[in-house]
Amino acid sequence: MTLAEPPRPHLPMRPLWRCRACGAEWPCSPARLRLLREYEGCRVSLALYLVVMLNEAVQDAYRLGLRVDLAAWYVRMIAWIRRPEVPVERAHQ
Repeated sequence: MTLAEPPRPHLPMRPLWRCRACGAEWPCSPARLRLLREYEGCRVSLALYLVVMLNEAVQDAYRLGLRVDLAAWYVRMIAWIRRPEVPVERAHQ
């Protein structure tokens, strides 16, 4: 009988910023879910953490000589944490 290896965590593989577990751009969907659970109730802290990760990713890209599209990196690394907008008419009820 062999024991199955534990699943690999969905962490960034630097300097490419791909997921170590699934190879997708980091943060991949499983990484995003883990981060939301880990920072539950602390969305500002999550945003600050991701800003640091974004800075490191951009620096890595520059060191590799890659062209950096800051808007695309922002969407990939940070924009996904925004809460859905609450319609104004429902917010005042």
